[in-house]
Amino acid sequence: MKKITLLLVLLSNLVFSQTIDVKDFKVNEPIGQTFNSGTKFDFEFKIKGDYSYTTNGYHQIDLIIYKNNVSSSNEIARSYWNREDDEDLIFNDYTTKTWWNTSLINYSTTSGGIFKLVVKYGNQTKTLTYIIPYTIPDTDTDGDGVLDGNDNCPNEPGPSSNNGCPLPVGNPDLIINSNNSTAKSSGASGTTQYISTNTSHSLYLGESLQLLLFVKNNGQITSNSMKAGIYVTTGSGFTNASLLTEVNYGNISPNGSESHSIEISGSTIAGYANSSGWAYIHIVVDKNNSVNEGSSGGENNNIYSSIPVVTYYTSRSGKSTINKKDSNLTQEILEEKLIEPYSIDIYNFQGQKVLSREVASIEEENKLIQSLSSGLYIVKSKNKTYKISKN
Repeated sequence: MKKITLLLVLLSNLVFSQTIDVKDFKVNEPIGQTFNSGTKFDFEFKIKGDYSYTTNGYHQIDLIIYKNNVSSSNEIARSYWNREDDEDLIFNDYTTKTWWNTSLINYSTTSGGIFKLVVKYGNQTKTLTYIIPYTIPDTDTDGDGVLDGNDNCPNEPGPSSNNGCPLPVGNPDLIINSNNSTAKSSGASGTTQYISTNTSHSLYLGESLQLLLFVKNNGQITSNSMKAGIYVTTGSGFTNASLLTEVNYGNISPNGSESHSIEISGSTIAGYANSSGWAYIHIVVDKNNSVNEGSSGGENNNIYSSIPVVTYYTSRSGKSTINKKDSNLTQEILEEKLIEPYSIDIYNFQGQKVLSREVASIEEENKLIQSLSSGLYIVKSKNKTYKISKN
């Protein structure tokens, strides 16, 4: 009796340099089945560390499996690993160990079932828990052919291509978002302006018009891919428009948008300008009508008109309002038409700017004023400001 007591005291006083380092306990039996005693029980875990006799003066690791909780009546299996000290249990990294033993009692692997792994090494004990995962039954509540486990809308029928959800109803409605889209001249004094401001842009020799065009989908469903066309006209209307280039846009979701940058050389635009150098840029969304936007007006807002541009055949150091198409004029006439362009800003009597353009002559300024609708306006032109009344 004294020898046994002394042995227990010595064992309890052992100091192990290695604490039990195990994790990821898992039961490897099929889910949802019942097993009788005497059948094979498979499990696994990961272990790391030095459990050798040389290092710790102890060599055996006990592995005990319980169902539900740790009690003798719930013990499924027990193993004594390295009982005979026939190997050095040294694991420099976490190592997966698969294990099996014969079950001592009946048990089942229903979802939510609890299993405990108790690991003992010398005077140390560590307990790991594994819960059998829940499984989704292979049911199809809405009868759409997509099982509930894969159905994002299990109570509403829909095709598998839409993850079991109903297809959206409606049409796309593509527009140019003029409040986000911008234009600017590539020249040194060019400034970025939202195209909704109707600001004109001056392009001199060697310069280009730089556009950032946002297409927005105001509709209820995602649009197909399509092409937007960039057109030019001599007048401000879209009549007799000529295609300059086109841009590819992808699928755009409802309330989503997509933007692309486009650059058009001033010399290209000048080829379509009037004798004073003016031309107008238009954008047409879905130029080939490849997107069905329905019959409620979605097809009626695809054209944005327009971005005014004035072109010059000289560089900014030698400005001229003469378009390159007039370059065959005599030098005498040419010199008479040389003039420094200037800006004209027009406001209503509430102080809101209604128009801002760059003009090249008094005649162009008067034409601009004549185009205004009825009302009272304040005009800021060159170094003068004056009021006008349009009837």
